[in-house]
Amino acid sequence: MIDSGLADLAATSQLFPTTDDLIYGGNVTLWTKFANTLKLRMLIKYYPTNTTFANTQIAALLASGVPFMAANADQFQMGFDVLTNRTNAIDQFERQRANQFWPTTTLVDMMNLFNDPRRPFFFSLAAGVYSGMAPGIIITNPATSRHHVYLRGAVSTGGPTGYAGDAPQRMLTFAEHNFNLAEYYLRSGQPALAQTAFTNGITANMNDATVTAANRNIYLTTNATLSGTFATALQQIITEKYIANFGVAVQPWSDWRRTGFPVLLPAIGAVLPNIPRILPYSDIERTTNPDNTPVRETTDLVKSNVFWDPGA
Repeated sequence: MIDSGLADLAATSQLFPTTDDLIYGGNVTLWTKFANTLKLRMLIKYYPTNTTFANTQIAALLASGVPFMAANADQFQMGFDVLTNRTNAIDQFERQRANQFWPTTTLVDMMNLFNDPRRPFFFSLAAGVYSGMAPGIIITNPATSRHHVYLRGAVSTGGPTGYAGDAPQRMLTFAEHNFNLAEYYLRSGQPALAQTAFTNGITANMNDATVTAANRNIYLTTNATLSGTFATALQQIITEKYIANFGVAVQPWSDWRRTGFPVLLPAIGAVLPNIPRILPYSDIERTTNPDNTPVRETTDLVKSNVFWDPGA
């Protein structure tokens, strides 16, 4: 389907949207870059279940000379504005259903450990520190950090509801593209290129979060050198990708299922013994398409896996 779309974009007789294209404004070059970058993301998912296939396909894709995302300005994201009910989804949720979303300790503690300069943009301060909510905990004391300007836009009046709501919804970023390249180069035995892509991924996300060059460079000096061992280097890549994909839906879960990184535990009070690897089909899917949507019992959610997931 991506190849078919690319063929349509390259056709000589074309009709293209302009301002009604809310992602790229009808820019064919940017849509083409996105399509190739999305294809690379999809091929990365074949690691580790089919490494030979992934290596061969990605090598051919990179050698073909097609364009990929080359800067933050190319990334696939949906813009929003400050008008009522036209702000981004996270901002609307925070306004209309307060005290539902909280940064998790999984992410906040990790970034605190690294003294990460993205924290002032990702999270608000709570009593002078950055703190998260433990997964599964019942909220009794909401005095913890909240999602901040990176996900919600500029601060207006302050407090959980006091944001402009014009931050974009990021879906495929230039940072993630570089981390995908880093994983490919690591798995295909090209450590120097893996290191370059890894550094570029961190840099892209720092720039996207408007971290100063000085703070970014301090972090790179301290945290951006890949280990000599494959397992540790892979963990570094996926961990930094996890941080950079803050606000990007589904991808961190997909990476965890493929690689086991970052190391996660079930939420406090979890009903299931392990973190789910698949999701149940919705009621409407089972009703309208019963032949292809079998009922998934609770145990299936942690024991079954999609075709690219090596499983527990």
